[in-house]
Amino acid sequence: MVGRVYVGKKEKIQSESLAVSMVLETCLLLITSSIIFLISSMLSGTCKVGNILASLILLIIAIIVINPRILNWITNFVLRILKRPGVKITLSYMQMLKLSVYYFGLWIAQIIGLYFLVNSIYQFPISSIFTLAGAHTLSWIIGFVVLFAPSGLGVREGVMTVLLSSILPTPLAIAVSFISRIWMTVFEIVVFFVGLLVKKISARSG
Repeated sequence: MVGRVYVGKKEKIQSESLAVSMVLETCLLLITSSIIFLISSMLSGTCKVGNILASLILLIIAIIVINPRILNWITNFVLRILKRPGVKITLSYMQMLKLSVYYFGLWIAQIIGLYFLVNSIYQFPISSIFTLAGAHTLSWIIGFVVLFAPSGLGVREGVMTVLLSSILPTPLAIAVSFISRIWMTVFEIVVFFVGLLVKKISARSG
């Protein structure tokens, strides 16, 4: 966040716009990762009928929450509790849905890359990618909401190890949980350079 504020000021982007972008990013990451976790849990067959029903209910709630008016109210309610200045989300519901597609794409690309990375070490069936997707997204969510661990360090790895133990030997599940953190960092670096490339291309065409 500090880095984003620094670059934003350098690019002469208003602080309010930066604040809104960070709030939207956080909300969309949480919502899209939750949806992918719920869907992957159902497809992996690890959920019982009651859990599937609960997942569908939560999925509907997530679609409702992504409505800008509702999201704007929730965001500002949390900011008031944290004694932070409020923000105003001006995007339409359709724009939020379109923006969500990019975040789904990022998660899916991460999961596919992680699958091939893990599969290069220990081969397991393609159907296990749903268990891997559920473990990856849920561990990220829990690591994010746990405030006492910076970037979910340790918590994310612990959750992922437990979830992957059903398809991988425990020592390998531990190793994969740490590899996944490295993979996420590498993925973010790749996205950063792709962003720079897109920026250069846009500048030339403009």
